[in-house]
Amino acid sequence: MATEGGGVLINQSIHTLDLMQWLMGDVISVKGHAFTDRNEDYLDVEDTACINLSFANGITGLFYATVNYCENSSISLEITGTKGTASLSGSNLEVAYSDGTTEKICDDSVNRIKSYWGTSHPAIIADFYDNINEKPFWISPREAMKTLRIIKEVQRQSGYIE
Repeated sequence: MATEGGGVLINQSIHTLDLMQWLMGDVISVKGHAFTDRNEDYLDVEDTACINLSFANGITGLFYATVNYCENSSISLEITGTKGTASLSGSNLEVAYSDGTTEKICDDSVNRIKSYWGTSHPAIIADFYDNINEKPFWISPREAMKTLRIIKEVQRQSGYIE
């Protein structure tokens, strides 16, 4: 905790929380629990977290992250609404409509890196450096703080910080 500021939330799943907020909107309420499930003998940070999120637009979300999975696995994000379900796994995005039709929006079949890493890091870093002297970076510090506030609130509710 002293050197990294947390475990699975700050290290492995922070960008998934970013993505949920980018897709669903501002979070107004957080109820969560982070805990050390399997690695308590050598970790002083959480290895698992469960969070219920309430968004300003009335949507609710459930977030689960763990490092205790026996396979390298991509993130999985599912958004279910009245007209269908959008599913993201790695860089694959598919929509299943309530009428039974499906649509593949994008896939990572041409991706040469591990699919669960995605392709966004190199693109975002390149964009930052390409435009550092030209314009403000499109992800503001205010936007980044939204996810950090969620993580800190879950850590506080779980007794990791005061």
